Amino acid sequence: MAITKTLRFEVFRRDGFRCAYCGQAPPTVILEIDHVNPKVNGGEDSVNNYLTACYSCNHGKKGKPLDKIPPQLIKNLEDMKKEEKQLYDYQKWIKKIERRERKATKTLNEIYEKHFPTWKFNDTGNEQISKFLKMLPLYEMETILKSSISKFAHSHSDAAFHFCAACWQKTEKIRNWSPTKKSFILYKELIRNK
Repeated sequence: MAITKTLRFEVFRRDGFRCAYCGQAPPTVILEIDHVNPKVNGGEDSVNNYLTACYSCNHGKKGKPLDKIPPQLIKNLEDMKKEEKQLYDYQKWIKKIERRERKATKTLNEIYEKHFPTWKFNDTGNEQISKFLKMLPLYEMETILKSSISKFAHSHSDAAFHFCAACWQKTEKIRNWSPTKKSFILYKELIRNK
């Protein structure tokens, strides 16, 4: 199998554009792709069986199997483990945010439906609530919703409109905050609702 230019670049990038054997880098050397487990010994054509080697090291090694793992491969493995952990943590965090949004949306719907039993937020309303939850803590949205309901107890649509308008007004102020301050609100709410 021929190695594509894209794959070759990805292997070079992964290996820091240095020979895994001697550590040299361009422009003093020409880099090539080497098979960790040589093809003549049944080595596969896969990114996990490739490493970056300079012309001299690659042609000096030829089809010989490695008797020890080059330090660059050990570093690559450690980096891959870190990236996998980061990806796992990221996905876990996203699921936590999604759970928080579902729970908060349900809570707000329950408050609304308690006062207007035959009405509920539609999909558009729930999407808007999700957007607000990215910038406002649940307790603040609960307060706004209860205030809107008490002001417009006679009209479900006016209460819903006032709730959304008040949340929108609050988020407009927050849009000017720093990303750190915005993240703090979300983080604080995740801890609060655990």
